[in-house]
Amino acid sequence: MGRIIGIVVVVAVAIGVIWMKLGRKDDQSKIMHENVLTALQSLPDYKTHEGLYLQLVEEHHKDSFDHHYTMGGRRSSGRFDVEGYLTEMFSTMAKDAERQGYKTQAKEILELRSQMVTTTRP
Repeated sequence: MGRIIGIVVVVAVAIGVIWMKLGRKDDQSKIMHENVLTALQSLPDYKTHEGLYLQLVEEHHKDSFDHHYTMGGRRSSGRFDVEGYLTEMFSTMAKDAERQGYKTQAKEILELRSQMVTTTRP
């Protein structure tokens, strides 16, 4: 009986640690999502093409974020490559916009990418 309780406690602690690490990842993901939306609002045609920009962010954020977030281990915290995320995020958004026939918006996204990536370097 004592061994079963010990196993249950270990499993509960492991679930708690995993939940905490995933919670941090989720928080970071939300922050980056908001940052990209804020950056896009600076584009001159944002109001005209807001729906397109929102659709592009929703479609590409999760994969771009997941590619650049590394879960931490027992003794290390998760790491996030902001520059890699921004480069991938804006590049995939621009490709998708161009594929949909929005060449001007694709160019604007790529210009914003170059500004954003430059400003994140130390």
